[in-house]
Amino acid sequence: MDRFGRHFYPTVHTHLSEGGATGKQSRRGAGNPPVAQTSADLDPHDIDSYLTASYWLRTSLNRPQEAEQFLREGLRANPDSYEILLELGRVFAYSLKNNFVARNIFDLARQKWQRQEAAGKKPEAHAYEEILVNWSRPTARKAI
Repeated sequence: MDRFGRHFYPTVHTHLSEGGATGKQSRRGAGNPPVAQTSADLDPHDIDSYLTASYWLRTSLNRPQEAEQFLREGLRANPDSYEILLELGRVFAYSLKNNFVARNIFDLARQKWQRQEAAGKKPEAHAYEEILVNWSRPTARKAI
């Protein structure tokens, strides 16, 4: 098997979100969200599945509404997850441009992070910094 694999070498560097090797694939079908959905179905408490799929949907595939729905599904399975709320806030702030809703979601993420810290679960300090930075932004940002 190893000998067989040595005959294959990549000739082109491509990204599925840019059409694959031929450049003809539709953006609608490109990407990895079905794999992430399957991963979330197999283990609904794996928060990283939701975060990865949401990031991919909102940035590479420009499908923030689907990212929002997927994160809400993850939030139902993981109601105490500040990580999912942080990503959901990003969807509203950066993709959907709804800063009022985003700020409320970041506030809820802050509260969940603080509850986990009070319970001794040692949540990530860097995530708390991101929550605070996003939460403290004004709700009415002017476009540059």
